[in-house]
Amino acid sequence: MATRLQFENNCEVGAFSKLTNAYCLVAIGGSENFYSLFEAELAGVIPVVKTSISGIRVIGHLCAGNKNGLLLPHTTTDQELQHLRNSLPDQVVQRIEERLCSLGNCIACNDHVALAHTDLDRETEEIIGDVLGVEVFRHTIADNIMVGSYCAFSNRGGLVHPYTSIEDLDELSTLLQVPLWFRHHSNRAICDKTVQPTVQSSTKRNTLICFSVSVSVSLSIRAFSSGNLSSGAAAISAAHQLFFSSYLQFDYLGQRFLSFSIMATRLQFENNCEVGVFSKLTNAYCLVAIGGSESFYSVFEAELAGVIPVVKTSIGGTRIIGRLCAGNKNGLLLPHTTTDQELQHLRNSLPDQVVVQRIDERLSALGNCIACNDHVALTHTDLDRETEEMIADVLGVEVFRQTIAGNILVGSYCAFSNRGGLVHPHTSIEDLDELSTLLQVPLVAGTVNRGSEVIAAGMTVNDWTAFCGSDTTATELSVIESVFKLREAQPSAIVDEMRKSLIDTYV
Repeated sequence: MATRLQFENNCEVGAFSKLTNAYCLVAIGGSENFYSLFEAELAGVIPVVKTSISGIRVIGHLCAGNKNGLLLPHTTTDQELQHLRNSLPDQVVQRIEERLCSLGNCIACNDHVALAHTDLDRETEEIIGDVLGVEVFRHTIADNIMVGSYCAFSNRGGLVHPYTSIEDLDELSTLLQVPLWFRHHSNRAICDKTVQPTVQSSTKRNTLICFSVSVSVSLSIRAFSSGNLSSGAAAISAAHQLFFSSYLQFDYLGQRFLSFSIMATRLQFENNCEVGVFSKLTNAYCLVAIGGSESFYSVFEAELAGVIPVVKTSIGGTRIIGRLCAGNKNGLLLPHTTTDQELQHLRNSLPDQVVVQRIDERLSALGNCIACNDHVALTHTDLDRETEEMIADVLGVEVFRQTIAGNILVGSYCAFSNRGGLVHPHTSIEDLDELSTLLQVPLVAGTVNRGSEVIAAGMTVNDWTAFCGSDTTATELSVIESVFKLREAQPSAIVDEMRKSLIDTYV
């Protein structure tokens, strides 16, 4: 059977544990309840070893192993290496020199076969084969090179990314010689591809793995037996980051090696989940509030560096910049409270084609009063006529005075890009149809940050990536990625198209 649990209120238990048929590693610093669940199921069968790797607790991301051995990154300390060798005397425990040090993200294996990141060093591939005693295949899962993150399998079955094609599923199942399952993105029933295994399963009493997978707009749990269970032994090794690039509940997740997919990223600003209050993202630039932590800035820079500038700023001497400004790839509108220094700093920092304009409008929280993409803007019904004209001129958009589910603060209760949009959950079907017609993009009524209706305060988005508050659930993230079409987005292509349009404008 399968056991559900958390590590310090975090459901991504696969990040903090590593389960094989011969041992189980769990991160240090957890609660006694967390450890007791593993020990109750596994005690007397396989050892449960508390450890850190490289001084941090994301051990599931950093190591790879099976019943034959355990591979550790070069950042593993001598003390950690010796502790694991003492705790696992029957296994080969090896520290390897590999630049892709998050081995758990780059390698997926059972006791017979390993799938590996396509860019692993040749020496690493040979070590995987020798230490783990497996046949190694360089592969991708639904075009994702982080095979260790997007699939999990035992000697008896496996779960893969829900966007895996039938052809890839057939190929993977043939390679692994186990039945593979996934849930189709249309949210239909779980599909499987079954083959008759040719490898002999272990004679040891194996454990069972439970996979927790976010799919489209629902959460699905599917378990696969990896052996005969006489007493219902169970453990969890959750597949991590199926749909989003990183989690900022932990400081280490600001590091680039864990940010491997440009989709929706969860983060906080000084323990505040309302990241849309402290940032503004467009297709041409990203503004972030001053005074944040380096881990906050590093997440934006890791996703956007080399594509668009990330500019630290204040507006009106405050950090709630997302609520005070409005903009798109063409321009940026600032309230009259913006200081001369702030205005000049933004004009110097943003691309030359972006018009930065300070306007005299009594409703100075422009971010709450204006929602826009690169073509259309929705505005507060009481904005001055001069402000409406300036919005059209500076941002290059068609302007509509509108409400969202009866709320006049349209900039707070919706967020939309050129590819899709999310609006207040109480928006009627009729209003949704009208708004979708105005904006010419698909819209969905939903929430962020575990049920918050203030959409724009909880997230910021452009045509290829989104940043959401850390309280945003897997279901909410999946809806966001679906409606904004983030899985299909290619930032380089979008930026190239923008550059071409700018060149055409100047010519």
